[in-house]
Amino acid sequence: MGSRLIEALSEPMMDKGTLLQIGSSIGIALEDGSVRDIDILIERADSALYQAKRYGGNTLRVWRDVPKLTLAA
Repeated sequence: MGSRLIEALSEPMMDKGTLLQIGSSIGIALEDGSVRDIDILIERADSALYQAKRYGGNTLRVWRDVPKLTLAA
């Protein structure tokens, strides 16, 4: 869905005779239900957004929490 939104927004548009070219960057945070604080989720999505901007914009980045692995001794 995010990729389709970026694609749709990148299409040139006319507004009152002026050609507009819009770029967009999207940051998404995915979580497994363990996050109980919305501020943490927003912070993670914001981090993904800034990563998308660092890659030049017009892109989508997703923040995923990597599960911790437990090694058996």
